[in-house]
Amino acid sequence: MKKILLLFTTIILASSLPGQHICVDKKPSKISLRETSNKQNLIVLNNNLWENGKVLRVKFLDGNSFLKNKVKKYSMMWSNYANIGFRFVETGNAEIRISFQRGQGSWSYIGTDALNIPQNEATMNFGWFGSNTPDIEFQRTILHEFGHALGFVHEHFHPKASIPWNRPKVYSYYMNPPNNWNKDQVDQNIFKKYSVTQTQFEQYDKKSIMHYPISNELTNGDWYVRMNDQLSTKDKALSAKYYPKRAKVLVFGGIGLKPGYVEVKDIPARDLTFNNIASRFRACNDYGAHRGYLSAIPNFHQANHGNGVVYGAIFIKKNAGIHKTVLRTELGVGPENIEAFFRAVNDYAAKNGYGSGYPNFHQIGSGRGLGYGVILLNKQSAQPIDIEKRKISFNDIASRFRAFNDYGAHNKYVTAFPNFHQAEY
Repeated sequence: MKKILLLFTTIILASSLPGQHICVDKKPSKISLRETSNKQNLIVLNNNLWENGKVLRVKFLDGNSFLKNKVKKYSMMWSNYANIGFRFVETGNAEIRISFQRGQGSWSYIGTDALNIPQNEATMNFGWFGSNTPDIEFQRTILHEFGHALGFVHEHFHPKASIPWNRPKVYSYYMNPPNNWNKDQVDQNIFKKYSVTQTQFEQYDKKSIMHYPISNELTNGDWYVRMNDQLSTKDKALSAKYYPKRAKVLVFGGIGLKPGYVEVKDIPARDLTFNNIASRFRACNDYGAHRGYLSAIPNFHQANHGNGVVYGAIFIKKNAGIHKTVLRTELGVGPENIEAFFRAVNDYAAKNGYGSGYPNFHQIGSGRGLGYGVILLNKQSAQPIDIEKRKISFNDIASRFRAFNDYGAHNKYVTAFPNFHQAEY
């Protein structure tokens, strides 16, 4: 099990001797191995990455609201670049479980190794946070530990790192108080490198949030690493590489109409009189209503089969829904904007417990104000659908109705019509 452990200790930074919290690597009891040809700053242990796009549940096992809010604030910085989310939960299972046990160091299991830890145990600990901790220390430590939780290990273990250690000075420093390590511990925590077969890695990055601070006094020549406290340019780029964000997809909303509730028929052109889209809807509605249906709407297909021009229409059966007059004040728009009119009626229907709805383009004035005729379709007859842009083509309202009709007919519905909503996901 790989567990990265931050202990309270001292580290010489540049030419000074301040007390610092630093990371030491606790020797893993197993290492995930997979041969890779990716020899390219962040180091990633093979098989320890989460599924791309996963939303990791995070639960606090203890701690006060001040500390919890700091973790929530700074951990989310990773999600600005990596396609990984964090959802903080109070009950149930969680992939990441955080404790604030003082004196236990700050550490995190690496990536998916957290799945091997019992749910009642922490997978991450922050052991030196308090009410007087500076924000820059919160940011540095939280970013670092959540980097481990995403599967990233210490940068100074980089297979291609060429750190000019002064080994006698390093042994002398860490084998004496306050660390009192033995030689094997120094080798494990300072000089160890992962092999190229254990990791996926990029160019070595001294500015990575995953790098140890290294004192000039522990190296040969003028060589040191500062206490990094933010994601480096390469951290951002390579977390996005290992967890790439998917391109957004534009989808168009519509309503699929189910068998048993609708029929698609032709109406002879001689039986319909219209001169625009609104009057076409009114004419179709009245044609259907006069023939025992709740309503009918055009699908904007037309043909001539040898007996004259016919117009395609969708006939709505009475078991599919109801007719209602809705005040303009409730919809906020009318037939002057057909697309917005359809969206408003659809949303009104959904708000009132229906599957969808559409305007029949009749209107009436009353003492309460202007009202519009609408058809509200129940959830048994109508189902909202989203169609990706690449699967449908149209250039105006009429062609949009035709395209939705054809898509529905080829995808388990009797037909479909647009509700004129669209979104990117």
